[in-house]
Amino acid sequence: MADIYVIVDPDGGDGYDYLSLNLAESGENGDLTGTGYCYIGCRSSEGTPDSTAVTFSGWTVDSTHYPIVYALPGHEALKTTWSTSRYRLHMTDTNYQIRIQCSYIDFIGLQIKNDYGSVTLCNCLYVDAILSGNSLISFRNCRIESNANGTYQGLQVYDADAIVKIENCIFSGFHRYGINIRYGTLYLYNSIIYNTNYVNGAGIYIESNGTVTATNCIIFNTSNDINNFGSLTATNCATDDGDGSNPISPSGSNWTNELPNYATGNFTITNSGNCYHGGIHIDGVIYDIEGDEYDAFVPSVGVDEVISFPSDIPILRRRRAA
Repeated sequence: MADIYVIVDPDGGDGYDYLSLNLAESGENGDLTGTGYCYIGCRSSEGTPDSTAVTFSGWTVDSTHYPIVYALPGHEALKTTWSTSRYRLHMTDTNYQIRIQCSYIDFIGLQIKNDYGSVTLCNCLYVDAILSGNSLISFRNCRIESNANGTYQGLQVYDADAIVKIENCIFSGFHRYGINIRYGTLYLYNSIIYNTNYVNGAGIYIESNGTVTATNCIIFNTSNDINNFGSLTATNCATDDGDGSNPISPSGSNWTNELPNYATGNFTITNSGNCYHGGIHIDGVIYDIEGDEYDAFVPSVGVDEVISFPSDIPILRRRRAA
């Protein structure tokens, strides 16, 4: 069996295979169980956004044979800013920028943004029609955003068979909900949900058939951080509302003491606030959104790890190149 490797580049740079993720999905869609993984690497060689919505549906996959959609080196999402020179899915008034009807799939390092123009009931990500049985839909190291007063919600899970895992992701600027779990199960680790502004909105909205486990997350500047009508296990999360067990409050009741530049979209933490080394160990969550290593015993909360040596000079511990 051989894995498949293709490149998406809206600018059509050297070695590209497809001009959009949508074209890659339709071009590679098939039975992977006798092949291997399908690696879809994304870049924007001259900064052009990918502006076509995509639905992953009809693939034949299992737990070791499925699509992996990832940002190529130099095009990964950043904790400090939304980048217009890196690969990004960026549209306006588009319902379901990525719709997922595929039981196993990974998305790694992507920027995804759906701006509000005039259509309010839009989602960035939508999970539904998952085949019964096992599933695992994963988002890692991604930025999912909308503009001010923006798109309805960042992610909606609408299938009882869906298991979604989110790690080191940023959800920002949504009108109603950052994440809405109507049916299905969500594991949310070391992620940030910020600025959902509707009066009855929420960072996470869990309906009666939804189940959420949230650990080491930051959820703030929302009308309600977590609205739970289903099943919730929240541990070591930093919120305005004190949700879950071992809740964390911002130092001095001011989020700038935790994330000094959050208002500009920079979610770097300080090494003097309550989020710094305020989390608990999660098996398998080793690196932050940009590849810096979490403390193995008391990781920081959010998407960023800063490690201070006794000299009190903060440095970032990075993985060595292979």
